[in-house]
Amino acid sequence: MTFNEDKVKTKSKKLGAILSSIRTVAIQIVKKYNKKNLRATCEKFVDKPVYLVKFLKKIKFV
Repeated sequence: MTFNEDKVKTKSKKLGAILSSIRTVAIQIVKKYNKKNLRATCEKFVDKPVYLVKFLKKIKFV
Protein backbone atom coordinates (compact mmCIF):
# COMPACT_ATOMS: atom_id res chain seq x y z
CA MET A 1 0.00 0.00 0.00
CA THR A 2 2.72 2.40 -0.95
CA PHE A 3 0.30 4.96 -2.40
CA ASN A 4 -2.40 4.59 0.31
CA GLU A 5 -4.84 3.60 -2.38
CA ASP A 6 -7.25 2.15 0.17
CA LYS A 7 -7.96 5.69 1.35
CA VAL A 8 -9.02 6.84 -2.13
CA LYS A 9 -12.76 6.80 -2.74
CA THR A 10 -14.09 6.93 -6.31
CA LYS A 11 -17.64 7.10 -7.62
CA SER A 12 -16.80 5.25 -10.81
CA LYS A 13 -15.33 1.81 -11.38
CA LYS A 14 -13.58 3.18 -14.45
CA LEU A 15 -11.84 5.82 -12.36
CA GLY A 16 -10.62 3.14 -9.98
CA ALA A 17 -9.19 1.18 -12.90
CA ILE A 18 -7.46 4.31 -14.23
CA LEU A 19 -5.91 5.04 -10.84
CA SER A 20 -4.74 1.44 -10.63
CA SER A 21 -3.10 1.71 -14.07
CA ILE A 22 -1.34 4.95 -13.11
CA ARG A 23 -0.08 3.31 -9.92
CA THR A 24 1.23 0.30 -11.86
CA VAL A 25 3.07 2.49 -14.38
CA ALA A 26 4.56 4.64 -11.62
CA ILE A 27 5.85 1.58 -9.77
CA GLN A 28 7.35 0.12 -12.97
CA ILE A 29 9.14 3.39 -13.79
CA VAL A 30 10.62 3.70 -10.30
CA LYS A 31 11.73 0.07 -10.31
CA LYS A 32 13.31 0.41 -13.76
CA TYR A 33 15.30 3.55 -13.04
CA ASN A 34 15.83 3.29 -9.30
CA LYS A 35 16.71 -0.12 -7.88
CA LYS A 36 16.43 1.10 -4.28
CA ASN A 37 13.54 0.56 -1.88
CA LEU A 38 10.26 1.56 -3.58
CA ARG A 39 8.60 2.80 -0.40
CA ALA A 40 11.63 4.91 0.57
CA THR A 41 11.76 6.41 -2.92
CA CYS A 42 8.07 7.32 -2.86
CA GLU A 43 8.42 8.86 0.58
CA LYS A 44 11.37 10.91 -0.66
CA PHE A 45 9.25 12.15 -3.59
CA VAL A 46 6.56 13.29 -1.16
CA ASP A 47 8.99 14.87 1.32
CA LYS A 48 11.13 16.54 -1.33
CA PRO A 49 9.23 17.31 -4.54
CA VAL A 50 12.46 18.68 -6.03
CA TYR A 51 13.81 15.11 -5.97
CA LEU A 52 10.74 13.95 -7.93
CA VAL A 53 11.31 16.65 -10.55
CA LYS A 54 14.99 15.66 -10.85
CA PHE A 55 13.98 12.03 -11.23
CA LEU A 56 11.44 12.86 -13.95
CA LYS A 57 14.04 14.94 -15.81
CA LYS A 58 16.57 12.12 -15.49
CA ILE A 59 14.22 9.71 -17.24
CA LYS A 60 13.28 12.43 -19.78
CA PHE A 61 9.65 12.50 -18.66
CA VAL A 62 9.73 16.27 -18.18
